[in-house]
Amino acid sequence: MAPRPAVDRAGAALGPPADTARVTRSASRPSTAALLCALALLAGCGGGAKHPAATTDTRPAVAKPPSVCLPQARAVVARALEVAPARVAAAQSSGNNAMPQCTFRARRVVLVANVDSSPQTFQRLERAVVEEAQQFSTARHVPAPQRVAGLGLDADWFPFEGQLLTADNRRLITVTVKWPDAAKKRARTLSAAVARLYLKQPAH
Repeated sequence: MAPRPAVDRAGAALGPPADTARVTRSASRPSTAALLCALALLAGCGGGAKHPAATTDTRPAVAKPPSVCLPQARAVVARALEVAPARVAAAQSSGNNAMPQCTFRARRVVLVANVDSSPQTFQRLERAVVEEAQQFSTARHVPAPQRVAGLGLDADWFPFEGQLLTADNRRLITVTVKWPDAAKKRARTLSAAVARLYLKQPAH
């Protein structure tokens, strides 16, 4: 039989018995463990959105090609023009053969050193010499190439272009000099001195 509710003197109910009220309040109050669990779940959801896991880039670094603007070449140009090396500007770029080259500038002189590492360096050098030397008329309008001794596997100076070509087993070096009012011999000497610095086998 269920306990009867207490009544006051006027006959009004005084509420459930004390034991029943205590049980009801305990059931309606959330436990400490449940609160901590809820907070942990909320923190986990929020934290994942605000702080994504860090990732590590495992791609290998791309090696930067070495510069072809050699300080030694800059010094040679400066000495030929009788200026301080700091007065010689040097800028690296790609030539029309898609190979790296360096342009040296000082006063009104421009020297371009192109470093071609494509295969068959010697064969391509000899082919360029043969083509330049060909003559299709009785009169020659372009000076023939001039051989430069003691430089690379072979070397030739092209007077009309103001250009020197030389090669070793790995590189075909083309040095072009634009030197207004200078004798061709002086430009040839400068181009040979610069070309020698780029060869793995400076002399044959």
